[in-house]
This record gives sequence, C-alpha cells and structure tokens, in this order.
Amino acid sequence: MNKFLRKNTILLMALVMVLSFTIQADAIDFSKNEAYYESLCFTTAAKENASVCRAFQDYINKKAADSRNQLTTIREQMKDVKSNILQLTQQIAKYEEDITELERQIRVLSDSIYRMEANIRVLEDQIVRRENDVELRDEAVKERLVMMQGFMSVNGYVDFIMGASSFTDLIRRVEGINDISAYDREQIRLLKLEIERIEQDKVELERQKGALEDNRQNLVLTQETVEGLKQSIEEIVAEYRRQEADLMNKESEIVSNLSEIQKQFEKVAAALNAIAPSSGWVRPITSGFRISAGVWAYPGGGLHLGT
Repeated sequence: MNKFLRKNTILLMALVMVLSFTIQADAIDFSKNEAYYESLCFTTAAKENASVCRAFQDYINKKAADSRNQLTTIREQMKDVKSNILQLTQQIAKYEEDITELERQIRVLSDSIYRMEANIRVLEDQIVRRENDVELRDEAVKERLVMMQGFMSVNGYVDFIMGASSFTDLIRRVEGINDISAYDREQIRLLKLEIERIEQDKVELERQKGALEDNRQNLVLTQETVEGLKQSIEEIVAEYRRQEADLMNKESEIVSNLSEIQKQFEKVAAALNAIAPSSGWVRPITSGFRISAGVWAYPGGGLHLGT
C-alpha cells in the first residue's frame, strides 16, 4: 500500500514539475530575444533545454503560419489593387475624355476672345465715325435751318416769288423751295437714324465687352480644370504604382522571412533530433513541420522527470 502511494506521489510530483516547466516554457516571449534562443536551440546541446526549444519551435511554427497568412492577405490585397486599377483606368479614360472636350472649349473660347476683341475695336471705330458724321450732319442741318428761317420770312418769301420773270420761272421757284424743305426733312430723318444706330452700337459694344470678360474667366477656369484633371490622373497612377510597389516589397520580405523561418525550423529540428539517445531516452522529435511538446517516458513505462 505504501509502495503504491509512494509511486503515485512520485508520479503526481513529476506531472506537476513537467506541467510547471511546460507552462513556464510556453510563457516565454521569444520575440524579445530570438538570437539567444536560436543559439540555444540550434546546437546539439539542446538536450538540457528540450522543453524550451520545443516551445521555441512552436513559436517558429507560428511565425511561419502568421507570415503565410500575411502573405495570403497581401496577395489578396494585390488582387484588390489590380481590381481597383481597372476602375481607376476607367476613371482615367473618363478624365481624358473630359480633358479632350475641355481643350476643345479652350480653343473655342480663345478664338471667340480674339474675334470679340476685333469686333469691339471695329464697333468703337464705327461709333467714333458715326458720331463724327452725326456732328457734321447736325451742324449742316442747323445752318440750313438758320438760313431758311431768314429766307422764309414773309417779305423774303414774297420778294423771291414776285421776282419771277415768267410764270414758268415762278413755278420753278416754288418747286425749289419745296425741294429744299424735303431735303432738310430727309437729312433730319437720316440724322435721327444715325443716332439710333450709334446707341445700338454702344449697347452691342457693352454686351461684347461683358461676354469677352466672361470668356476670359471661363478660359482660365477651363484651363485650371484641365490641369486639375491631369494632376488627378498622375496622382491615380502614382498611387497605384506606390501601392503595387509597397505590396510587392512586403511580399518579397515575407517570402524572405518564410525562407529564414524554414531555416530556423530545420536547425531547431536538427538540434532536437541530434540529442544523443540512451537506454533511458526516446527521441522526442518526430518528423513533420509542427513539433508537439510532451513528457518523455522510459522504456519500462515510467515518466522521465528531466528537462
């Protein structure tokens, strides 16, 4: 009975010690000092630290799995970027169509500005000429009216009529007076018409000046829009190239890390498997990527309490 209790007590103590050591090994933060554990576990002297090295092996395995997952994520992101670039390419094509149309509008606006500036100069010259003509015509009409006013006084009119040498001359003199009056009326009508045309020219001149200023502003805005669209295209392309390069660099880095992790795994596995076998040991390492920790057993069935 005592022998049975003693055996169970020893077994329980062994389990407690092994579990305690395993928990301690699992609690180690290998990331803080990988170089130390590499030097510890990458040698054939790993027998004294087998549990720690097995935990380190698990850590390396997890690193490899995490890196593989990260690589998968990055490759999915690459797909997203390539998918997005198709949409961005369509957007760029739309921008380029807009640029083509806006550049056409710029040419139209530039031509219209040139023509309107020429038209304004013509209108200004025309207004000056018409104002000069009106001034001259106005002076002539005024002079004739003054002259006719003196001539058409009662005594002057009677003297002019009675001075006819014959009836034919009398008729001619009366018709001449009527012709002079009709001419003056026509000159006054033309003078008023010319003044109206000048006013119309001035209104059109102001309209064209306003349109000219608007088109100058439209030209500047359109040019700025074109430059903005071109800048947007450059930014889209640059961003795509940046994302693509960043993801490719990450992919290369992870692939390199995976290669390094694989080397670490091989070294740890080789070191653990190189532990010299004895009659009291069974090799704890089995082939395969993941190494699982466990309690070693003697061939007779008893648990080994060593580390």
